[in-house]
Parts: sequence; structure tokens; C-alpha cells
Amino acid sequence: MKPIEVTHFTKRLVLEPLTKQHASKLFEGFSSPKLYEYIPQNPPASMSELETRYAHLEKRTSPDGGSLWLNWACRLIASDIYIGLVEVTLDIDSIDAALAYFIFSDHQHLGYAREACEAVLEHIFRDYEAVSSTSEIDDLNEASIALVHRLGFQKLGDSRAVTPYKGKTHSEGRYSITRERWMSRST
Repeated sequence: MKPIEVTHFTKRLVLEPLTKQHASKLFEGFSSPKLYEYIPQNPPASMSELETRYAHLEKRTSPDGGSLWLNWACRLIASDIYIGLVEVTLDIDSIDAALAYFIFSDHQHLGYAREACEAVLEHIFRDYEAVSSTSEIDDLNEASIALVHRLGFQKLGDSRAVTPYKGKTHSEGRYSITRERWMSRST
């Protein structure tokens, strides 16, 4: 299986396949500590660090060949402002697509995450014929939990404790939607 390079257009967004050149356009937004409240990561230390990460992801395939890295920079059509990123890691054997997304603080709660995720989910289910998509979300991240529910995801079992980070104990829920459920929803 090979990655399919595609730019997605929604009503308000352009989702561009992520390249090293996006680092300069996304660095400021990713520098906000607020984005990392519910994940065990920190803002990039430098533009160079983000460029290196994106150059690695630009390869679109993991070093062992077992996963496709499908990532899109999200840009507003009306203003050309970059507002975030949608990431999918597609396991080639199971054809499960792990979904993650970042919408910068100034653009949250405006429906952009839903719009971007819908375009990406449609792509992975139609073009890659992914069996399912999953997302792991901190139990305290109410906005993301509400979003995946609106997208049709269902929680799988009980939450699990994760290694404490940022001075807090966290637990994560695993949410999933099957291809069949997605396709019946979008027709």
C-alpha cells in the first residue's frame, strides 16, 4: 500500500499534505502550551525541531514499512491562515487508522476540527478502505470527546490509566468508528 497524496477542500478549509515547509507556517500555533494540556507532549523547542519532525513525516511511510503517515496542514480558505493539523497513522496490516488533530487555540470551538476530520475520515474509508479509525483521548478533554461522538465514534471499554505527565494522573478512553458505520452515516 502506498500513500495517496491528496489535498482536501471543505467549505472553509484546505487540507494540504504536510511537508517540511509547513513548519514555518505552523510553528507559532504549535508553540501554545494550552494545546498540550491533555497530551504527554510539549511545544516544539524550535523551528528547526519542527522542520526535522515534518521532514521525517513527509516520507509518509514508517521506517519499518508497517504504517502510512498521512498528515495534513489545515488552512482557512478565506484568509490563508494555518489553523492546525490532522494526523492519521494507518497500520498497513490491520488497516486501522489512528486519528489525531490539533486546532490552534484561537480557532477552537468553531467547527474546524469536525470539518477537517470529516474530510480525512471520508478519504481514509473510501480511498484506503480502512477497516476502522480510532482515537485515544484524555478523559478530561470534554471537547474532543464530544467531537468524536459527533463524528460517530463509540467508546471501546473502560478508560485506562496512563503514565502521569505534567504533574497529573491521567486516564484515556479509546474511541472507534468502523468503515461500515462511517459509510452508512455519510450516504
